[in-house]
Amino acid sequence: TQLAMSMRLSRKFRKATGLHIPYKRPNDPAAETRHLYCANLPEHDSSQDWRSHPLFPVCSEFGEVETMFLVPYKPVAYVTFVDEGSARKACSFLRESGLSGKLVHVQYAEACEKRPGEPNPAIPCTSLSKDLVVEGLILKEDFLSPEESEDTLNQLDELEWESSLSRRVQHFGFTFDYATRRVNTLKTRAFPPFLLRIAQRALREKLLLFEPDQCTVNEYQPGQGIRSHVDTHSAFEDGILSVSLGSSVVMEFRSPDGLSKNVQLKPGSALSMQGESRYKWAHGISNRKSDLVDGKFVQRCRRVSMTFRKIKTSPCKCEFPEQCDSQLAPIPKPRTVQYTDGTELDPLTLLHHADGDKEPEIERRHVHEVYDTIASHFSETRYKPWPKVAAFLQGLPFGSIVADVGCGNGRYLACAKHIAVIALDRCKGLVEHATEKAVIKGALSIGDAVSVPLRSRAFDAAISIAVLHHLSTPARRLNAIEELLRLVKVGGRVLIYAWAKEQGSESRFHFSNSDEMVPWSLPTTDGKDNVHVQRYCHLYVEDELPRLCEGISYASVERSYWDCSNWCVELIKVKERNE
Repeated sequence: TQLAMSMRLSRKFRKATGLHIPYKRPNDPAAETRHLYCANLPEHDSSQDWRSHPLFPVCSEFGEVETMFLVPYKPVAYVTFVDEGSARKACSFLRESGLSGKLVHVQYAEACEKRPGEPNPAIPCTSLSKDLVVEGLILKEDFLSPEESEDTLNQLDELEWESSLSRRVQHFGFTFDYATRRVNTLKTRAFPPFLLRIAQRALREKLLLFEPDQCTVNEYQPGQGIRSHVDTHSAFEDGILSVSLGSSVVMEFRSPDGLSKNVQLKPGSALSMQGESRYKWAHGISNRKSDLVDGKFVQRCRRVSMTFRKIKTSPCKCEFPEQCDSQLAPIPKPRTVQYTDGTELDPLTLLHHADGDKEPEIERRHVHEVYDTIASHFSETRYKPWPKVAAFLQGLPFGSIVADVGCGNGRYLACAKHIAVIALDRCKGLVEHATEKAVIKGALSIGDAVSVPLRSRAFDAAISIAVLHHLSTPARRLNAIEELLRLVKVGGRVLIYAWAKEQGSESRFHFSNSDEMVPWSLPTTDGKDNVHVQRYCHLYVEDELPRLCEGISYASVERSYWDCSNWCVELIKVKERNE
């Protein structure tokens, strides 16, 4: 129906512009409201006043029009009357007579509020440095002339682009790792002469405080952006410069206090972030195809940015410790815990209480009992599959049978419709939540990762996501990996994720030890102070997982990588264990 099309249009509109269409489909399809959805209208400039639209005088003949919403670049408008009777008369007329000789599709609609989390179109956008009002932020619009901008872009296009990300990039001096948001200390390509000239000019004009030794070039196609972030404090010195080429774009700055400032970066402009703007304010670019600037929509085209930075070789001592990874306090050592049996001790001392094959006390008390307590609240926070895990499942052949060992609340059970997933978890409460997502009835059970109650060689693949870091001894970790390999056939694939000691910039944790007690804050039913429980976690360092797998002769490590603050390995079973 046309109204269904309008709802799809609304989603496309939000994605393209970052704005919100304040109308929706009526809850009751037969309801008559004072709002009309009108499509197939004559072309009109949506940036002009809605009263100049040819639909306005026609609708005004049937009653007072309160407002009209013109959808940019689309022959669509929403009309709101003062009363339903006027809307009913206008709807009947337009359906019969059309407008300007064209048939008009008309349906009733409902007004709706802006959804939480959507961009705020009321944030003013500026392209003038004097209007930025962010301490340490400097914008120089004419840093490069149009001729210099075009020449620089052409020279960059003559060099080799990397395509490992969703967008193309180039690195000079040192390579920037987008996963860990840190710098690889091995040098890559040297700065070409044209980049050196730009860097020297920025130094002379005090847009940079140090001579840069690292440059990252990013290419953004229309619709692409970059999530809001603060450049890692310990990775770079003060003073970061972004030079724009090709197309303009709106960059948003957000402070920890919730303030927002939008700035238009035009081709040839240079934006310098120093002091507070570099260390405290997060900056990002929304994924959309146009921006609203001075009340008008500006279409995006291909944009290339050059980011110049100076590598930092010592811990950061800036004045913004709450945002600083160097000054973030490590997770505090847990206070002694009083258990129900009357004992009181530091939970980490339980690491030394392992007794042969018996389940370690620290896992019983600070993994299994904790998850039994927090299952419902934990499930509420785990709803979106990690993209690379979903891609692994979606890339499996049609009809594959997959074991999800430690499935939690089942967020990966329905990632791929062409495979069958059999899942288990040690926590009964999480299994109950996962049952709601299970595609196959009865495909869930309660089970332990170190002794999986599933048949050997029955699966084409197996996954273990965020499980291995809860096992407290190397022997139990190795046992869990061997169990995953036991389940799959020869040629079967195994994917393992375990929490990394090296957390990403989006993480609120900063780990200093390999074994930590990580707090979980559980809300109480009476709304009073939250209950804090301690989860045991072993934090993996780079190459620890691959080294753990090296002793398994019947499997090979296909690849190892960092993702979502986890270290990950993909294994292939190359033969049976006893061959």
